[in-house]
Formats: sequence, C-alpha cells, structure tokens
Amino acid sequence: MGDQEHQSKARGATLRVRARRLWQRLVGREALWVLVFLATGLWVLLPSGSFFVARVESGQIATRDYLANRELLWEDEETTGARRARAREEVLTLFDFEPGVARTREDELVQLFEVGRATTLAEDDGDDVVDEEAETPLEALLAASSIKVDQAQLEVFTAHDFSGELEQRLKNVISEILQKGVVSNKSDLLQQRERGIRLRNLETGEERLQLDVYRYLDFPAEVQEQIETESRRWLDHDRGERKLLREFLFSNITPNVFLNRSESLARQEEAAQATPAVFQRRGPGQVIVRKGDQIDQVGMRFINQMMGRKSALSLLLPSAGQFLLLTLGAFLIWLALKREPHLSGEPRRILSGLLMLLTLSLVCLRFSILTSAALGGFFESAPFNSPSIYLYGIPYAAVALISFLLYGRSIALVTSIVFSVLSGQFTQGDSWTIVIYALVGSLSAIYFLDQVKKRSSVNGAGLVVGVVNSVSVMMIVTLRGGEDLVDLEEFGLSLACGLVGGLLVAAVAGFAVPLFEWLLSLTTDVTLVELSNTNLPLLRRLAFEAPGTFQHSLMVANLAKAGCAEIGADAVLAYTSGLYHDIGKIPRSEYFIENQRGPNPHDSLEPSLSARIVIGHVTDGLEMAGEARLPQVIIDAIAQHHGTNLLAYFHNRALESKGGETVDEDAYRYPGPKPQNRAMGVLMLADAVEAASRTLVEASSTSIRNVIDQIFDAGHSSGQLDETDLTLADLKALRAEFQRVLENLHHRRVDYPGFEFESDKESSQLRVVRGN
Repeated sequence: MGDQEHQSKARGATLRVRARRLWQRLVGREALWVLVFLATGLWVLLPSGSFFVARVESGQIATRDYLANRELLWEDEETTGARRARAREEVLTLFDFEPGVARTREDELVQLFEVGRATTLAEDDGDDVVDEEAETPLEALLAASSIKVDQAQLEVFTAHDFSGELEQRLKNVISEILQKGVVSNKSDLLQQRERGIRLRNLETGEERLQLDVYRYLDFPAEVQEQIETESRRWLDHDRGERKLLREFLFSNITPNVFLNRSESLARQEEAAQATPAVFQRRGPGQVIVRKGDQIDQVGMRFINQMMGRKSALSLLLPSAGQFLLLTLGAFLIWLALKREPHLSGEPRRILSGLLMLLTLSLVCLRFSILTSAALGGFFESAPFNSPSIYLYGIPYAAVALISFLLYGRSIALVTSIVFSVLSGQFTQGDSWTIVIYALVGSLSAIYFLDQVKKRSSVNGAGLVVGVVNSVSVMMIVTLRGGEDLVDLEEFGLSLACGLVGGLLVAAVAGFAVPLFEWLLSLTTDVTLVELSNTNLPLLRRLAFEAPGTFQHSLMVANLAKAGCAEIGADAVLAYTSGLYHDIGKIPRSEYFIENQRGPNPHDSLEPSLSARIVIGHVTDGLEMAGEARLPQVIIDAIAQHHGTNLLAYFHNRALESKGGETVDEDAYRYPGPKPQNRAMGVLMLADAVEAASRTLVEASSTSIRNVIDQIFDAGHSSGQLDETDLTLADLKALRAEFQRVLENLHHRRVDYPGFEFESDKESSQLRVVRGN
C-alpha cells in the first residue's frame, strides 16, 4: 500500500507539473487572450435580449391590425440626412487672402535698392578704408530681411547701380502678381467654379462672393508663365540678366490665397446642425398598419419600437461599436506596453495578464450590475428601490489597484482608463457619471500607494478610495440636481454605497492579487516586502550560521536598493534579492572569508576544489531557494548575481601551481546566466563593490572611487552587463550613488579622549589622546 500510495502521489505531482506548464504556455499566447477578451467583452457589454428575438421586417404582410399603444416618435434619419447634406452643399468654400504679402515684398525690395544705391555711392566716393571683416549695410539688410537674393542677382543689380527704373520694374511685377492672388493648388478653386467661393480678407475680415476663380494664378506654373511674359519686354537686359531677374522674382513670390478647409467644414457642419431633424409620429390608438397590408419601412420602425424589437441594423451597429471599443482598449494597453522602457516581464505575458484581468472584471461587473437591479427590485420604498444608487457600491477601482500591485503605476493608469470607459457602457443615459466615478476612484487607488510595504497598505488604499468615492458622489448628485432640491435620503444612501465600494476595492484586491500571482507566476512588491523580513527562518539561519555573509547581504541589499532607486529600476526587488543572493553559503560558511575567524581552509586545498566550493554556493543557493519555495525572481537573482565571471584568485593560483601550463578556465567560472535585467545588473555590481570595499585599509573617498571604477569597468568590459539594458547614463548615476552610500558607511568618527583602541591591552595605559 505504501508503494502504491507513493506512486499515486508521484503521478499526481507529475500531472500538476504538466498542467502548470501547459497553463504557462497558454498565458504566453497573447493572441488567444485578445480573442477571449473581445468575445467575452462583447457578450457582457451588449444588453440582454439583443439577439434571438422575433422581428417585424419590411415587406411582410401584417397578420393583424397594429395600433400605437403610446406616443411613438422616431427620427427619420434618411430624410434628416438628406436635408442636412443639402445644407452643407449650400455653404460656399472659404478661401483666405493675405494682401499684406504684396506690401511686405514691395517694402523689402525698396529697402534693398535704397541700401544698394547707398552702398554703391559710398564706393564711388573712394572710401577705400574699409574693414573687410565688418558687415556692410547691404549684408546686414539681407541677414535681417526675408527677401531672397543670391550673389549673381546682386551683381546684376550692382551692374545697373540699383537703378530706380529696375526697382520699379521688379516692384510692378511683384505687386501685380500678388495683388491678383497666388494659390498653391488651383484645383481646389476650380472645383468651386460653378458656385464660386467666399474670399476673406485677413486684414479687414471682410468676406465677399468671388465667382471668377480663374483670375488667380497657380503656383508655380502660372506664376512662372506670368514672369516669363513680363521679362520679354526687358530689351535693355541681355538673356542672362533676364534669367537672373526672373529667378529673383519667382523666389520672392509666395502663395497668398489659401483654402481654409477647417473653417469651411465647420461652417458646413454648423449649417447642417441648424437644420432641424425630421421626426415621424404616431399618436396613441393611431393605425400603423392594417391587417393584410404590406409593412413598409416606416411601419416596421414603429411596430418594432412599440413592441421593443430591434432591427438587424440596430443590433449590428451596437455590436460593431462595442467590438471597436474593446479592440481600441486592447490596442491602447498593447501600445502602453510597447512604450514602457523597462518591464519586469515579457510584454506578451503582461498583455495576457492584463486582458485576463479585464475579462474577469467585465464578467464580475455585469454580475454586479444585475445584482444592483435585483436589489432595486427587492425593495419597495425609496430610496432603496433605485438600482442606480447601488452602482456606486461596485468596486470599480479594484482593477486599477490590482494592476498597480502586479505591474506598476504606468501600466495601471492605462488599464484603469480602459476599464472606466468600458464600465460606462453598462448603464443607460448618463454613462459619463459612471466613467468619471470609476476613473476618479481608480486614480486615487493608483496614486495613494507610493510604495507597498505590507498587505495592510491595501486596506488603507481601499479606505482612501471610499472617501474619494463619497466626494465623487457629492459632485455627481449636485451636478444632476440643478435647480431641484436634492433628496437627502437618496443622497445619504449614495454616500454610503460609495464608501462601501471603496472598502470592497481593498477586499477584492486582497483576494485577487495572490490569485493572479499564482496564475501568472508573478511576484509583487507586497510579496517581496514580506520576504525581506529578517525574522523569516531562512534569513535567521543565515544570520546565525553565516553572520559575516548576513552582514554582507544587508550591505549589498541597501547598496542595490539605493542604486536602483537612483536610476528608476525595481528597488524592492533589488533589496530582497540582495538579502537572499548568498544563502548558498550557509552549508559551508567557513569557506568564505567574511565568516572566517581563524586559518583559511582554502590554504590546504587544491585551487580546483576551492573553486568548486566557492562556485557551489550558487547551486546550493538555488537548491535552498527551491526548498523554501522562494519566488522565481529571487531564484533568478541567486543564479545571476555573479553572472559568468571568472574566479580570478583561484584561477591564478592554479596557473602558478601548474607552472604556466594551460588550465581549464570553465572550471573557474560561475555558471551564470548573466544578469537579465537592470535590477540584477545593479545587484551584481553592488555585490562586487561591497566585497571589494572591505579590502580597503583606509576607506578614503579616492580609494572608494577607485574600487567602484575598477569593478564597473571590469563588469562592462567583460560583457556581464550586456543583457541588462543598463545605459552609460545609468552606470554614471550608479557610480555616484555607490560612492555616496559607501562614504557614509565608512565615514571617519572622532577619537574617544583617554582611550587607545588599537594598542595592545596589556601594554596600554590610560592616557589622553587627541580628538577630532
């Protein structure tokens, strides 16, 4: 029986392991969870009775008389749309004209020729004493002006002494073209040739109807043609000068007639909105369709409205809208994960986890909505018979709090926004109130907790959410009230529901977070903080059996925590990992120098054996972590905190003992892997720096800096940090932070007057020594 029971347990354990592995593979398939989210979300968001209902269709023969049982009214969207389309077509397209462009170009041209003439006149007067490095007035003008002229064009102007005739000729061409109007895309104008356009003078604001749209010049083709035509009359210039003058004119003429598309559309939409909607109406008792008649479109709409039936289109459109909304929500979460620079897990697994959370939340929300309706129907007296009041008691912010505890603040923010918008789809009428209510509560849950130090912090967050919910209820009720008096009983019940909703947030999060940790193989900061309690059995064992290693681990944990906080990495993970990274030294603590109080046992061992013992603390630590059921992130820290570094000391000893013969380097190298994220990279550096700093005889600022620089340079050059995403800026910040922490730890204290602690006890005599 014993063997059978043992085999049964072994088979059960094997099945559990296989099921766990299968589940983890499913979690990694984000496409599957996207489909589950969309399908489940569409099912819960659509109202009950949306599908599989009998409908009256157009073209059917009425089997009875249909009389309106109440006032029936619906908007004739087709007729309304046609009227509004005509209203839009009657609005002329608006174009803006900038007359000031012509004056600006004329003024700049006049200034150019005036300064040019003055410069030419000064040169003719024989002013030879000129500072070649000084800027001439003409150069200063060209630097300050927007007019475009190159050196060849200036030479033409200079050759003609910047004559007034040339100035007037160029000015007339620019003025004629720009005052006529230049448009960058004449096809926009020609589309309005039958109806004309509205032309607005941007200086005066005056608008006028312009029927002749052909008068405006197209840029650049017609502008070039106009300039070419004018230049043929300049017989006093040779072909080269005319070409340069044409180029000058063309480069200084820009379009000054522009299509104002946005305002044109706004005016069209304003005209459409001003067109009243067309409604079809049937009064109580009025005949809709008589028996035997064919049901037309109007009759179908009235009958389905009266009987609560929906057309196929009215079912399809909400379904499509809800599907697009769910798709947009999933896309926003995916986009947020893509933009998140440092994630503690694979983005696809995080996306799967968030979609799983949203899917379960939507199902629970639908159940909560039904529960609210049931409570409203159970009670007969006001205000307890109002289902809308109980909506304030739903823990909307639980999604935000759970996602914050699982993945951090930035991811929780996007998730809470998506869930808040989806929550508003469950209510009819003022859905915005639920969206705002859920979002405000979610934001308070996210930003109340700066750092989770224990699970009871979640209860505090729930209380804060409850208070914020109550304030939100006050805002919503007062905004709804308007000029009417607020019902105090309804108001009080709403406040109570808001407070209860906050307390339920803490309860739901406290239950769901451990569940999602197990489902998604996650380790939250709450769990890490709990594991950092030094009174836990494994850490107590480390403190008593390897006290030197324990002190070293405390120092490494604090150093890594400070470094991660400085660069924005996971400080909680670094601190807890630092406490556990050397637990593998417990079984053979006497072989590690920080625990030795007498002779070093390695002095009598072969270098290869010493290396196996030292390297073995990693594998021993992994085994102990597995037995203690530590989270995977801690197990990874134990495996990665030395990377694949070489035990240089024992490797050198082996080389010396072999007399220079080749030694297998792999036997003296840690198995790794290299650190896989920023926190693990900081942990490896903190471990090496803290250990090296203990070798300093005098821990001065310079010696500490040298230790940090050498450790960092070695880690970087050996490629141990290649897979951590640590940037050079991060390493620079870490150097400074490690320097600050170590200097504080090794700071000098003042001497104790009358004592000499470093002298031998037998030979020392009490005497006064100098103090600082």
